[in-house]
Amino acid sequence: MRRLDLHPEKKLRGAARQERRFFRAMDGLAGWFPAPEEMERGFAAVKLPVQAKAVSPRHARPGFREAVVARLVEVAGEVARRKPAGSSARVAAILEWPLLWGSELCVFADGAAAHGHAPEVRAALGFARTDWQGGWIEASAPEEDLLARTGAMLPPGFAAHGTHLRSFDRDTGLTLDSEEWVVMEIAA
Repeated sequence: MRRLDLHPEKKLRGAARQERRFFRAMDGLAGWFPAPEEMERGFAAVKLPVQAKAVSPRHARPGFREAVVARLVEVAGEVARRKPAGSSARVAAILEWPLLWGSELCVFADGAAAHGHAPEVRAALGFARTDWQGGWIEASAPEEDLLARTGAMLPPGFAAHGTHLRSFDRDTGLTLDSEEWVVMEIAA
């Protein structure tokens, strides 16, 4: 079950149950591949099947967040192996760190749909600062590889690219740091 945390200060209840539920749901996703009608917009995506609090840095049990990253990347590899013959679809695990709540498993219908997320394209674009009316966002290379940090193994035929994002919101005065990682099949 996916549920947003409306009370971030409250204690996480049933952490072991939440973790078991996550792994059961991910086992079910390992056998999934979207039908063509599910990819009408050019992709099909499944968000992490977990409560936000269960993967939050403050409440998650030691090792669970690392296991979530490893399992999502592993399931992406399993879904890629289930691709129908002749399919040009590309499978990706898109990870947000440290919160993980926005992480998802995506299947892009073809190379054109995957273009903006592809690790080879992101690496070629480089990093920059973007100003907007309410603040700014700076992109840079992450200090450390998320897969190495969490012990996740890159599936065969996949590549990974990470971006460290530092964003400032003028309304709140807050500066937030996060990382976005794309682990995607290499274009054939």
